[in-house]
Amino acid sequence: MSEEVNFNGNKEEEKKTVFLKKGALWTGRGKVSFRGIIEEDIKKGAKIILFFNEDATEENRQPVYRIVEPQDDQDD
Repeated sequence: MSEEVNFNGNKEEEKKTVFLKKGALWTGRGKVSFRGIIEEDIKKGAKIILFFNEDATEENRQPVYRIVEPQDDQDD
């Protein structure tokens, strides 16, 4: 695990970010840009990230984007 030194000279462990899977998006048809599914509720005001899936094709039916919510890893 990497460490960083703060301005006081004390060593602190670098915080890990954990991504919680929330859902996925596929390309839509007609006037619909995307269609999707939400697997877990997303809280109001939550920050979400979309990760592009380069392996997605119409043949394999994988989602074009994966929806995740970043969470700080807290071992306290």
